[in-house]
Amino acid sequence: MCLLIYASPGATPSKQHLRNAGANNPDGFGFAFAVGNDIIRHRTMDLEEAVAKFHEVRAKHTKSHAIFHARITTHGKTNIDNCHPFMVDDGIVLGHNGMLPIEAKDGKSDTRLFAEEWLPSLGVKEVLDDPTEFAELEKFASGSKLCVLSVDSRLDKPVYLVNEKLGHWKNGVWYSNNSYQYEWFSRSATGWGRPYSTTTYYTTPARKVEPVKEDIDDGFWYDRESGVWYEWDAKRGWLEILDDEDDVFDYTPTHCYSCKADFGISGDGLIEGQYCWDCGDCILCGRDYAHCYCGNYGL
Repeated sequence: MCLLIYASPGATPSKQHLRNAGANNPDGFGFAFAVGNDIIRHRTMDLEEAVAKFHEVRAKHTKSHAIFHARITTHGKTNIDNCHPFMVDDGIVLGHNGMLPIEAKDGKSDTRLFAEEWLPSLGVKEVLDDPTEFAELEKFASGSKLCVLSVDSRLDKPVYLVNEKLGHWKNGVWYSNNSYQYEWFSRSATGWGRPYSTTTYYTTPARKVEPVKEDIDDGFWYDRESGVWYEWDAKRGWLEILDDEDDVFDYTPTHCYSCKADFGISGDGLIEGQYCWDCGDCILCGRDYAHCYCGNYGL
């Protein structure tokens, strides 16, 4: 499924959100910043390296446009060469979330082929700056989301969000899906385990001790001694977050988080009660049917 993040000037996704994104999309990471006349790009297979370096560069270039990407392999090999973002030209870089109708070849992913071959052959300016052609690109990439950063003076804009409406904005940051919000899966020696609940429950009363400041990130605190997560509440203090797994499957969502398709009151838009008929993504993890680790729990 992947997760694509665009950070507008002055906005920064938290380290915890980036770590959650990587935990749910663990097949490679990368980011790019549009700084002056240059594109700063970094790709790696190490999540912590990606998170640390992203924030390091952001601290130096707070007013620049930036993208961050965490990958789930759907086409092509799982290696650094297929990590987003991809260079389209010297001053143009592209990231993608979804699947394009392009057949992978020579170990290259669909997005890599689109960035390196398809888009240049079609004409970058012609596709991005012509409203009619841009609308055609959104149709071509139906169900997918793309972000293009540019420092190329030939283009009209520094940023192009393709199918922007399929993602959502939060505090100046655009996310292509919800997989940054929760660390839905537990990792063990046998692989990915049962998903956690997306419903949050709190214990009371609030925790009265003062946490270590270095362990606080974006309103959340991880107590290293107890292994418990807490969320800050202005009125009640630090509240312990509990995940009630018994309630995970007690609801049917009304729409797809990935493509926004309407499931209807009875959930008729779902395959086996769990996967969207339109895009095939799982309603729990956001991955497509073929790469979902949830299994069918009889929703």
